[in-house]
Amino acid sequence: MKVIIFYNPTKTDVRYIHDNIKHEFEKYSIEITDAVQACKDCFVEHARDNDYFIVLGGDGTVLRTVPLAVAFNKPIIGINMGKLGFLTAFSQNEIGKAAECISMKKLSFSERMLLEADFNGTQYFCLNDLNVQRSTPDGTIDISVSYMDEPVYSFSGDGILVSTPTGSTGYGLSAGGAILDPSIKAMELIPLAAHGLNMRPLIFGPEKKLSIHINNALNEKGFVLVDGNIVSSLHKGESVHVRVSSKTLFLAQKEKYSFLELLNQKLAFGRRFE
Repeated sequence: MKVIIFYNPTKTDVRYIHDNIKHEFEKYSIEITDAVQACKDCFVEHARDNDYFIVLGGDGTVLRTVPLAVAFNKPIIGINMGKLGFLTAFSQNEIGKAAECISMKKLSFSERMLLEADFNGTQYFCLNDLNVQRSTPDGTIDISVSYMDEPVYSFSGDGILVSTPTGSTGYGLSAGGAILDPSIKAMELIPLAAHGLNMRPLIFGPEKKLSIHINNALNEKGFVLVDGNIVSSLHKGESVHVRVSSKTLFLAQKEKYSFLELLNQKLAFGRRFE
């Protein structure tokens, strides 16, 4: 069995991987073919020859590995070296357990919905969210949102967030959106600091296409962010089109994974405080 490691250089390094991970994996006859810094634009051709992508870091590191995992249709197994770790299956002190679970096939894989966005002739895939926002901290952006050419929103504010169920515990949660079970297919629209009392989050099914149009903005442009990374500017009069992708991503989780238990553990969701 072969795996490739993608790591966050602010959390760990090649020496740590060699000293603390390599021998744990070798005990279970798992070959680490390479260790590569995770970045939003990294393309590693030989990654396609591996069975799994092992990601060392937090949720941000997992998100930076998504485009390559989607391109090569490879499952991601996350080992949390960060803080929250919603997208990771194991903690830093469970490296040996991770190797054992991989070898003994004691992992289950959650199939996660992706968003697919098209603009400026480029296609992007989002595991968490797509965000169209103002380009400067002073001023607002004026946008319109339509669902299959039918108007949904028109407002001035900081921008608009389109979240997946997976992303609903990330930026979507902070922006006032609902928490969605990651097993469902839906996309949530969340206006960001909209100047209007009648702008509220809205959840759509996966069948149709959204269009986000910039009517006006300071400096006549906004920014498009995919999973937290600025990927392009979007100018006045331009639009970005978003839909639920036919492609999906497989994330490893422990055999007895429970989404509600994870919410309680990570966010104290539903917990009574005395």
